[in-house]
Amino acid sequence: MRHHGFWERAGEPEEKSWIAGLTVTDSGHQVCRLSFCTLWAQGKSPFCHNHKSRWYAVGSPDIEEFARRCEAAGDDRFDFRPLEAKRQLKLELQYALQCRHDERQVNTHSSAVSPVIRLAASGLAGSLLEWPMEQWSEYFASVRGASHDQNGQLAFLRYAHEHLEDLACGSGWETEFPRDVWVLGVFRK
Repeated sequence: MRHHGFWERAGEPEEKSWIAGLTVTDSGHQVCRLSFCTLWAQGKSPFCHNHKSRWYAVGSPDIEEFARRCEAAGDDRFDFRPLEAKRQLKLELQYALQCRHDERQVNTHSSAVSPVIRLAASGLAGSLLEWPMEQWSEYFASVRGASHDQNGQLAFLRYAHEHLEDLACGSGWETEFPRDVWVLGVFRK
């Protein structure tokens, strides 16, 4: 904002040559509070003009909380704190999330994982393998209801269950052959 005023008072010369002729000085101005922004803070605000406007638009929350939310925007966060009392379930879902990441085939968003974490925390099971997947699906439907928006959540729950079963029982013909019902999807590896 301030540079625009200087440019106007200089008679609005061609911008590139005008900028090239400026000297860099340490004005002592504070930089915007957000780590990724290098613009000057506006007045006594800790934010530049644009971020100050955003801060006002969301109701001027606590500055540190606003900064934390802005800097985390776009990054998925997976909060496993609801599972503190169920350590086994917490480790199992973390394992499934790590497998999904390592495969690098599907983006897994917190909007799919967070409801599964809350669902697992609210249930009576201490492990995903304590119940068959059919029982988890029924429990999911009874707690969450049926909605197209929840397909990703149920898919992640199935993915986690399958990968834990593979980890616990093994995979391939050696483990599938003795079973009464074969799940042919296990031969994907």
